[in-house]
Amino acid sequence: MTITISKQLVRLVVEEIDNTGKWGKKNRAEVVKLIIPHLKIDAKKVIPKPISIKEAMLTTEQLQLSHQKPSVRNSTRR
Repeated sequence: MTITISKQLVRLVVEEIDNTGKWGKKNRAEVVKLIIPHLKIDAKKVIPKPISIKEAMLTTEQLQLSHQKPSVRNSTRR
């Protein structure tokens, strides 16, 4: 059996995936309500906002340095 997938179908699927992602970003609480039963986790343990790994792992000083321009960063290391 041969399955032919058209470019139009692929484009449609990709657009819908993109739309779903955009909707999810705008409706985080609703996403949590939808996925909690499937993940079988406690809703109280769900983090209500996105977490930046950079912010979670770096010290305050490291974060400040990471936001500076490269020329400023290099001069502070001397």
